[in-house]
Amino acid sequence: MTPSGAVDGFLVESVDALSLDEALLLARELPHLGRLIRGELAGVDRDVSRRLALGVLNIAQGHPKLLELADGQARDPARLAALVEAGNQAWRDAGGLPDGFFATGEASASADDYLQVLAAWTRSITETLPSGEQALFCYLCCLEEPDRDRQVLDGNWAGLWKRLGHDGQPPAIDQALAAIAARGLAAVQHEPEAYAIHPGIAAAGRTQAGQAFRDAADTETAVFWATVFRHASGEADGGGTDTGLLVRAGLAAVPYLTRRQQWTLAGYLLQHAFNAEPSRANAAAVLPAILEIAAHDPGRADVLARVLQVIDPVAAETGLRAYLDDAAARRDHRAAAAAAGQLIILCRDSGRLAEALTLADQKAEYTRQAGLGPWTQLGGEVQRLQVLNQMGQARQVLAEVQRLRDHLPALPATPGPNETATPWNVREVLLGTGREAALWLGQWDDALDLSAAVIASKRERRAPAADIGRGRFSDYGPLLRLGRAGEALDLLLECRQAFQDANDIQGLGAVLSALADTETARGHGDAAIRLEHDALRYKYLARDVTAIAVSYHNLGNHLHRHARQPAQALACHLAAALIRALTGADDGGQSLRAAGADLRASGPDVSPPADITGLCRQVGEIPGADLGRLLAALAPDPDIAEQSLRQLIAQAQAQAAAPPPEQG
Repeated sequence: MTPSGAVDGFLVESVDALSLDEALLLARELPHLGRLIRGELAGVDRDVSRRLALGVLNIAQGHPKLLELADGQARDPARLAALVEAGNQAWRDAGGLPDGFFATGEASASADDYLQVLAAWTRSITETLPSGEQALFCYLCCLEEPDRDRQVLDGNWAGLWKRLGHDGQPPAIDQALAAIAARGLAAVQHEPEAYAIHPGIAAAGRTQAGQAFRDAADTETAVFWATVFRHASGEADGGGTDTGLLVRAGLAAVPYLTRRQQWTLAGYLLQHAFNAEPSRANAAAVLPAILEIAAHDPGRADVLARVLQVIDPVAAETGLRAYLDDAAARRDHRAAAAAAGQLIILCRDSGRLAEALTLADQKAEYTRQAGLGPWTQLGGEVQRLQVLNQMGQARQVLAEVQRLRDHLPALPATPGPNETATPWNVREVLLGTGREAALWLGQWDDALDLSAAVIASKRERRAPAADIGRGRFSDYGPLLRLGRAGEALDLLLECRQAFQDANDIQGLGAVLSALADTETARGHGDAAIRLEHDALRYKYLARDVTAIAVSYHNLGNHLHRHARQPAQALACHLAAALIRALTGADDGGQSLRAAGADLRASGPDVSPPADITGLCRQVGEIPGADLGRLLAALAPDPDIAEQSLRQLIAQAQAQAAAPPPEQG
């Protein structure tokens, strides 16, 4: 037994069976069963009441849901007597009533025994309902638990009634629900209206419904959610996109479709719903379904890889490469383009930028050969620009984004059948890529302008709060640089709450770094260092190599400026420079210059680390961070990492020995 709603500040636990004392207490508190125990039911002899109550307690053996079901029948002694007899028969079928409940006060029945009695009582009770109310109860049991609400009933009940072959109008939902709830089979919750059914009762109801009924229920509900999905995507009526509803509908349709073995449509809806909200929580939720879909429809292996990419990038890459090779061999250019696009993301996230750029060129060729539409072609161009951004080509990227932005109005408002990309997604990623380039270049007004365009698009399609938070997040930097620290702090606190609510690990890492940056601007150095340590922990958890390098660079700045720890600051700057050098992003760039400044400021008091082991030791123990393991993954040959570190140290020492740059 589980409470229908969470209670803040309290731990919620499921309960299988109560002790005798607890069962008696619950029975006395239940409205009808309590009056039966006290002999207060009108027209029922006290001895009959006592005998029925004892029979109920004996059959229930402390199970709270069985007591609730008995309470729903206790107003009618004949119905309750039939229920007790059905329970007796169920226990006989299970080998007999367990001994000792009244003697020891503790139940000894197994969970399977309780489920068998629960199923017998469910059958006995539903047989007392009129046929229409039985049908509604069976439909509620056939629905997935999140779908047991008024919206789904209103959208499907009449259609299901006809699909089942019934004439005329179905029973009114409110009256039928009242009868079902009065029997104890379901609990009606309000605001919003939903219906809670014990899992054991739902399983019994599905069995009682029969295969033909279950097939009809799955078909009707799948059609409903697919229709909602089309409207939410704007596909059905050419309207705007409602991202939250699109995600809800796409994921909700999948279990009904897979039970009907409609693998292609299930994969399509799951793919688009997940791409609209690719959170770790959604990945974990859809993984069993996409594994089943891909087993029956190998063409959906790219969707499986997209989901695995969030949970297990190594497994995702292995599967994707095999899928890409197979698709290319079959000359399935459409599938090859999709797989190449996913591999680009994996290579970017792991810092293999040269490989990502090669894949971007391959994807463009596969897209051309597949004859895909202008939005899909533009999506490929945007992926290439993202790689160039990470390779330090921000000026080229920003110019190209502005050119492509001017071209957007000429593209079709509604995607054609030869598109695999979603227009709003391509538009937002393009604008976001330009915003990132503007940030690298320090063109703050351009960055804010591009950001405003991204957020306008997200709000227009009613994106989830976490998605809008990710879009707004990067505004904090320009706001700080423009002297608007208060606005930046308010923005980041709102973003952090949105990321926490969505369990967005990558977003939390980024926002904690930003908060550290903001605290530095406000002169709170200790807080900045603590926040950057937390940011590193989340970034390692997200396996975001580029972001890890940023955090090491920032931490070096905080340590140099606030903590006066030149050795640790130098190590952090060298770590950031080394990560970027090993990933091919650049030769160390800004972090290398910061390392030179560290050496110049500390003079002979600080020596650079002698090797990678020394670098890791000087960086210090940061919970959740493992620089040594990260460097080993980026450069499996340790000599390469050691040589790169020596070269970076030599360059930093040369910069430290050179005359300091003139102050403008």
